[in-house]
Amino acid sequence: MFILKGHPPISNTGSFARDSLANERTYLSWTRTALSLVFLGIGLERFETLREDIMRIPLLTPSTSTPPTSPPPIPTAPLFASAPNSPSANPLASLLTTYERLSPNKKVSLILSGSGAVIAVQNHFKESAARQDSS
Repeated sequence: MFILKGHPPISNTGSFARDSLANERTYLSWTRTALSLVFLGIGLERFETLREDIMRIPLLTPSTSTPPTSPPPIPTAPLFASAPNSPSANPLASLLTTYERLSPNKKVSLILSGSGAVIAVQNHFKESAARQDSS
């Protein structure tokens, strides 16, 4: 059976080193991708925080020559919608409520970082399974 015209198929015998190195390259490329997603998410979140800080700085107008002495208060949202020790507190519902209050950029950064973490964990288990199969 010919795959390409004029080229017979090459049998794959005794190529443990080649297969092992190919698995290692795949593992490293997935690890690089996962780390890139995590760092992209962290960087996006840091830029969003910087943007929020810049937006809070009052601009000087010609009528005022000095900025206010105290910065405006930073709005903080509680992590849980209700008290965490109350019996009616549902951690998942309160976490979703907190997620809904995030800005779109922070949501994207959270999704990027989470995706990178999931890819890294999945990659680790695939690589450990491949190493067990090869030995």
